[in-house]
Amino acid sequence: MGSYELKTYNNVGHSISGDILRDVTATIATLIPHDTACIVQPKDPTLLTVKELMKAIKGHGLAGKAVGLSEKHELVKLLTDFYASKRS
Repeated sequence: MGSYELKTYNNVGHSISGDILRDVTATIATLIPHDTACIVQPKDPTLLTVKELMKAIKGHGLAGKAVGLSEKHELVKLLTDFYASKRS
């Protein structure tokens, strides 16, 4: 078993805080090796319906960038470009 640090958090009670989530995430990241084979890849944007594209765009916080786009190929490009930027 690896080393660990016991921490306490003030004024949290029986709830959770951003500090706790950040610390737990960091701890898990050190215990579980990163395996790119386990990363869930998003569905190919060209295979999505317009409704699915809009849901994905909103889910990634890109709704503001989709304003004024009316063609499906424009929505596909927006989402494709977003995914490409996350890979690099």
